[in-house]
Amino acid sequence: VGERKLPDLLGGDEKLRAAPVATAELCETIKAFRLTWEMIPGNQHMVPAVWRALFDAMPVEATIRNLGNLTDKGLFKAGEFEDVEVLDARLTVENMRKAHIHPLNLAMQARMYDLGGEGGKSKLRWEPNPKVTSLLMRQAGDLMAHVEPRRKRILHALDVSGSMFGNCSVNGLFPAELAGIMALTSFKSNPQRASAGYIHNQLFRCHYMYQDISH
Repeated sequence: VGERKLPDLLGGDEKLRAAPVATAELCETIKAFRLTWEMIPGNQHMVPAVWRALFDAMPVEATIRNLGNLTDKGLFKAGEFEDVEVLDARLTVENMRKAHIHPLNLAMQARMYDLGGEGGKSKLRWEPNPKVTSLLMRQAGDLMAHVEPRRKRILHALDVSGSMFGNCSVNGLFPAELAGIMALTSFKSNPQRASAGYIHNQLFRCHYMYQDISH
């Protein structure tokens, strides 16, 4: 916020803290000062229109983190495409590179979103929109080729034993998926690479094959 807007921002904050305001006024304040949801006092009515105003001004990383919350609050409804189109335009490869988003982080968020809150620490539950999940996974695949290369010769040795597909998971992804995403990211961004798999102390050569992970 520039110096000229700072007094207005402070005045608006005092007004919001004093008493609830009309939804239209709250949305206008959010848009004028690009407020985040953490800046909204607890006495305000957080109706779907307010969350949509917050979504419109939400940075890339915050958008990715709050997709489940936004879906719970009425955005990304099945059969409605406007919110998904806004999300698609925001989560471009260039925007995610500027926000330092890694493909693994995007894939994790996609899996957690698709689980609808099940298995996570939050009590929040939502009905995931398949188009949002597909968009996140597609963009994770596109982002892989744009990770800064190591410019070294790399051998990826991947554990392919059955334990990698066990019950233990990190943010919904099995160890095999985590290792695969990291390896695939390196394969797509580093021209000098080779891969091998190992199981029960046996090492064998793997051939790099890429399949679109958005399907």
